[in-house]
Amino acid sequence: MPTTRTTAEAQKERDAELIKEAISAFVSQHSELRQAAVVTEIPPPLKWASIIVGGIMTAATTAGFIWLVATVNEMQLTLARMDERIGAWQTMQDARYIELEKRMSKIEADKDRAHAPS
Repeated sequence: MPTTRTTAEAQKERDAELIKEAISAFVSQHSELRQAAVVTEIPPPLKWASIIVGGIMTAATTAGFIWLVATVNEMQLTLARMDERIGAWQTMQDARYIELEKRMSKIEADKDRAHAPS
């Protein structure tokens, strides 16, 4: 009985080899069936166009980033200057308010002295 099995197994192996050879011969004659091995070639003008477009997009992104950094820096300087001006203006207004308070106090004191019975 062991010889029958090995003969049957050997026959299966030969059949499998014949089937593989038949499939290989058929597929070699019909290239459209080899989809896994099909390599599509990108035309050179399309490659160059994609390189150029990629370069332009990279340059535009870089320029946009540089512009954004420069604009934020200018805004920061402008806000710092405005802060200084507003601080100076507020200090000036405080000084004016104090001066007006002194003048009003002096005027009220003079008025009180003028109306006081002597």
